[in-house]
Amino acid sequence: MNRLLPILQGAPLWVWALLALLLFLGTRSLRTRQVPVASLIALPLAFFGLSVSNLLPLDHLAPLRIGVWVVALFVGTIPGWLSIRSQHIAVDRARRRITMPGSIVPLLLMLAAFAGGFYFGYLFARYPELKTDPATLIMASTYRGLMSGYFLGQTLRLFRLYFAAPQPTVST
Repeated sequence: MNRLLPILQGAPLWVWALLALLLFLGTRSLRTRQVPVASLIALPLAFFGLSVSNLLPLDHLAPLRIGVWVVALFVGTIPGWLSIRSQHIAVDRARRRITMPGSIVPLLLMLAAFAGGFYFGYLFARYPELKTDPATLIMASTYRGLMSGYFLGQTLRLFRLYFAAPQPTVST
């Protein structure tokens, strides 16, 4: 515990704000909720942006890291897609909302994504030489790609279900 406290204290303030946001969003997902369709893109977009920003700087390993990340992104979409069960989702096209069942899984996934990002952030800050270590960079790219892909897969599946639902009829 004596070694952990300085690590936690040394983290930038935005890291803790991000954790608070993820805890808030994750605890909201514990209950059945109606989600505006437009907001479905926010979480995967945020993880995608963080993931891509961590692929920088572009160096001699960039093509390899980007390639690994792209493959991991596509691989991660598969379990994300499959995790959404259509029989548990209710679509209201008239109100542009999706009703999703409560689950602890989104909270756990957000915390896992945060923990992995924190871990690699700590490694690279504490041991700057790892920023040029191919194995560590590939592990980080793989992890970030898989997590981003998972959230992307879920969102793509939800959009698929939304657009496959019948259009509301307009009375004249």
